Amino acid sequence: MHPSMALRNSVLSALCPRGVLTLTIDNPSRKSALSREILKSLREHFQTPPDAAKVIVLKSSDPRVFCSGHDINDFHRPGVAPSENRRSHEDLFDLCQATMIAVKRCPIPTLASVGGAATGAGLQLVASCDLALADKETARFSTPGVGLGLFCSTPSVPLLASGVSRKAAMEMLFTGEVRRGGLCDTANHAF
Repeated sequence: MHPSMALRNSVLSALCPRGVLTLTIDNPSRKSALSREILKSLREHFQTPPDAAKVIVLKSSDPRVFCSGHDINDFHRPGVAPSENRRSHEDLFDLCQATMIAVKRCPIPTLASVGGAATGAGLQLVASCDLALADKETARFSTPGVGLGLFCSTPSVPLLASGVSRKAAMEMLFTGEVRRGGLCDTANHAF
């Protein structure tokens, strides 16, 4: 790993003169995982976009991965009492839910520009945006937690609300199957 990658765990923002606010998940060493810091930053950006912003485009700095979901480092805390770990997990899921609600309630249109994998909470993030564009060659969507015996229920709500058919969403959630390109109806267009 390149030494500079270890320090990158943030959301970069750039507002162009035409009113496009680009938010870039910049956490390549963790496959663009949603750390607590990134979730907090995304929530703030979506809750209070600049007045000059007319649309928010969300993307990743890593062309291989849009977002790999939650950062597993936020779950595993060696030497911490189980009750404290449980509270920490609940706080993390509350933060994730608040972030997704902020995306849905954003006062301006939101667009996910998906290149590479969007898994678990990363898929939830895509489904929470108003629109999604997917790279037809590299975009992949999945909920891989089911392969570990975990049912990833949080992406199900925005997936079902986004227009993906109930049966397609449930198949993906229950099997962890990877969908490529446009994920049926999750992406509006492939590029």
